[in-house]
Amino acid sequence: MKPLTITLLCGLCLQAADPFAGKWQANFAKSPTAAQPQISKFAQDGEFLSNSNGDHSYRFKLDGLEYPATSPLFDTAIWIRTSKLRYEHETKKHGQTVYTVVTELAPDFQTRTYRNTRKLDGAVVESIQDRAGGQFDPDNPLLGDWRLRLTMEWKPQGPDYHFHGGPVSYTARLDGQDYPVSGSTTVDTVCLKRLHANSIEITGKKGSQTVYTVTQTVSPDGKTLSSKSGTRGELVYDRLH
Repeated sequence: MKPLTITLLCGLCLQAADPFAGKWQANFAKSPTAAQPQISKFAQDGEFLSNSNGDHSYRFKLDGLEYPATSPLFDTAIWIRTSKLRYEHETKKHGQTVYTVVTELAPDFQTRTYRNTRKLDGAVVESIQDRAGGQFDPDNPLLGDWRLRLTMEWKPQGPDYHFHGGPVSYTARLDGQDYPVSGSTTVDTVCLKRLHANSIEITGKKGSQTVYTVTQTVSPDGKTLSSKSGTRGELVYDRLH
């Protein structure tokens, strides 16, 4: 009877496991209709380096001096190189630090780990970017185009769903009520609804205005997650664990 009891218990555990629980990584090869993540471009510009990333752009040298920047978040940027694979930079607005960043590249120059400390709340956000083309120079491996590696994690605990993805995090319930979001400049609340066992609807709001509605669905085998939005297309994630 013991083997049978163990088998039944294991089966019950699998049935009880939430299909969303775990860490997921975006697979862009499987997501031809999805909006691609923003590219951060570093290039040689005469005696300067340049960086452009969405609405941020500036030219700088690795000398620890302040250089003017065009950005809604900061007006100057400071960069230094502390080793072959490590860089540090700081941004300021009206003389006040906005954030400090440590960038460490992998020995193969194909990825960089980006640790951003926000002055506003002291939060440390760590992300990984993958080389996506552009200029390459082994003597200055910062150069090139870098694409953010998108990951997210769901941690269901009882009625609460804990979400973390990049700088964004929140805890909400599947009851259609609004819950606060931290780390986002786009929305300040989300509400979650269960559509069926493997699918939930996520609505992000800024004040009372809906900013986005996303449907996330886990495949029957639990290995992939589809995130669909009317404006962003379909982004497919692979399960990491």
